[in-house]
Amino acid sequence: MNLLLQEDTGEEELDKEMQSADEYANKYKRMSLYVRKRVSAAIKVEEDSTSVMHINKRKFQLPTLEFKNFGGEVKDWLTFWGQFKKTDEDMEMDDADKFQYLLQAAAPTPERGRWLRVFPL
Repeated sequence: MNLLLQEDTGEEELDKEMQSADEYANKYKRMSLYVRKRVSAAIKVEEDSTSVMHINKRKFQLPTLEFKNFGGEVKDWLTFWGQFKKTDEDMEMDDADKFQYLLQAAAPTPERGRWLRVFPL
């Protein structure tokens, strides 16, 4: 740009500068393409490994776990949440089903009765 602004710049200098700018643009395009290919390859590998994990499911049945009832005591929270957390974070499970499991895990108390009245089932 500086060469273009100078009045005494020769044609040879301008050609050299344009050639340098073209080389830089080509390097940038090649590197961008390389990075895009590497990123898409990494994403594909991650997707493939995720699908392999789904294929390698257990071939034996574990007994069904029953949630321990949570009665609202702070001292019981970690035990309860350690058990219920997996259900809460399951992205494939419907929120209404998660809520039903939560209600089943809550000890029958007056607070639980208020939950049932507040949330539509």
